[in-house]
This record gives sequence, structure tokens and C-alpha cells, in this order.
Amino acid sequence: MTFRTFILSIALIIGLNTQVDAQKFGHINSGILMSELIKTTPAEKELDVYLKKLEKETMDLQAALDVKAQKFSEEYATGTLSKKVAEEKYLKLQQEQEEVYKKAQDNQNKVLAKRDVLMKPLFERVQKAIEEVGKENGFTYIFDTDQSLFNAVLFAEDSSDVTAMVKAKLGLK
Repeated sequence: MTFRTFILSIALIIGLNTQVDAQKFGHINSGILMSELIKTTPAEKELDVYLKKLEKETMDLQAALDVKAQKFSEEYATGTLSKKVAEEKYLKLQQEQEEVYKKAQDNQNKVLAKRDVLMKPLFERVQKAIEEVGKENGFTYIFDTDQSLFNAVLFAEDSSDVTAMVKAKLGLK
């Protein structure tokens, strides 16, 4: 190794170390932030009202089916139904139960879709605030420490908690 190569290697290592040292890292728990932000908007209440409406529809269908099933059970127990009629009614009850189950699943999907529509503006607002805090304060990276996410950071010694700054951007205390 020549002296010149040695000097270039040292300069490169020092340059890389300086570059790494200049990086500034921050972290935030988006789950906690979002739960606080959601409480300040009508979105959560609207979603809850929508959920209860759909749950009532499903419960009403199930209650009607339960009445039919009870009636069938009584008729079957007294022997007033022929075997063929009993089988037909039983199959019809099974089909109706599957429809109620499908309706419940459809309603769940509707709630998730409604949640996405209502929460999208909040997510975008939080993302914008995080980006602004990052740029204004010279952060290279801001990590999310929300452990419900797959990319959770479990250790962040050399990073700054930017939650207060993002809350300030969002107008939260």
C-alpha cells in the first residue's frame, strides 16, 4: 500500500464517520399520536354510529332467524312436520344463517372501508406534520416506535422523541 492510498483511505474513513455523525434521528409513536388526534375529530363518533347501525341490522336478521329456528324446533319436536318438509325447512334455515353470516362479514368490510375513508385525511395530516418537523429540525430519519407495526424500533438511544413537535404542528397539547 502506498502512502497516497493510505492517506486516501484515512480521508475516506474520516469523511464517512463525519457523515454518519452528522445524521440526526428521531422517533415517534404514531399509534398514540393517532389515538389522541382521533379524539379531537368527529370521525371516531361517525364511525361508531355507522358501526352500531350495521350491527343492529345484523342483530335484527339474527333475531328473526332465531324466531324461525325456534318455531321449526317446536314443530319438529311435536312431530307435525313430515320428514321431507322438515328437511326442506332445515336447509332453508341453514341457508338463511349463511346469509346472516355473510351480511355480518360484509358489514365488517363496510366499516373497515368507512374507517379508511374517515382516517385517510388524519393520516395525511400526521404524515405532513412529521415531514415538516423532520425538515425544520434537520432530522435524517424519524422512526415509528408503534409496536403494532412490523417496522417497530425497539431501541432508540441516539434519537430524539419528536412527538411534542408533531403535536404542536397538529395543534394538540
